[in-house]
Amino acid sequence: MGSGKVMQGKGMCKGVTVGLLVLKIVDDFLPLELGNLDMVLGIQWLRNQGAMIVD
Repeated sequence: MGSGKVMQGKGMCKGVTVGLLVLKIVDDFLPLELGNLDMVLGIQWLRNQGAMIVD
């Protein structure tokens, strides 16, 4: 985590479809208890998406 805290994952959710405005992305996600956050998308996720232009 950004604070340096280490968390244990609870399995893997494979092939999850996420819709972000006009983007539809299918990827694998690690479920974690994040408090008031719904989702964290990191640099690995961004790399997996390849080049994209957003207006």
